[in-house]
Amino acid sequence: MFITKNGYGDLVVMSIELYEQLIVPTSLY
Repeated sequence: MFITKNGYGDLVVMSIELYEQLIVPTSLY
């Protein structure tokens, strides 16, 4: 889901980091 070539690099990375921070903790429980 990395779209660095289209210019979404930073946005995608940040969204993935936030997504993992929000989803991973909930998936552990």
